[in-house]
Amino acid sequence: MEATDGLDVTFEAEMSGGTGADVICFALAAPGTASSFVGGGGGDLGLTGCVSVALALDTGAGSRARIVTTDADSMDTVATYGGALTLWPAPVTVRVRYEDGAMSAWIDRVQIFNAVAVSAASTARIGWTGANGGLTDDHIIRGAQFVARGGIQL
Repeated sequence: MEATDGLDVTFEAEMSGGTGADVICFALAAPGTASSFVGGGGGDLGLTGCVSVALALDTGAGSRARIVTTDADSMDTVATYGGALTLWPAPVTVRVRYEDGAMSAWIDRVQIFNAVAVSAASTARIGWTGANGGLTDDHIIRGAQFVARGGIQL
């Protein structure tokens, strides 16, 4: 479990090597979520089934990024980035910050979300999910780096 307020993480995400139409999510899941949790596939982003707040990087409907919340039965999109993104097939550098009840995100140093209000638990299981439907890709996360609140990159 990690404290969520002040969380700042940077990582490289890649969806490639297949036929496209996939998703990678960086999620803050409720502390009671089992470490072996497997969420719904396809459009459920590997998240539906647990309580979470997540940044979803989706190539299924063209490249798009969303901030979503999930629970045991459903998913809600809180915000969708309206600009152009290229998420497939080359890797992208992603930064996510959660602070004071809001999520911000950057793709390749371009801010795509600025302090979108979402409610995450004060501590959470932090991780990544992947999902595909009829088309498939490899999902790769590399070089995750966490920065402590008010601190230096670890």
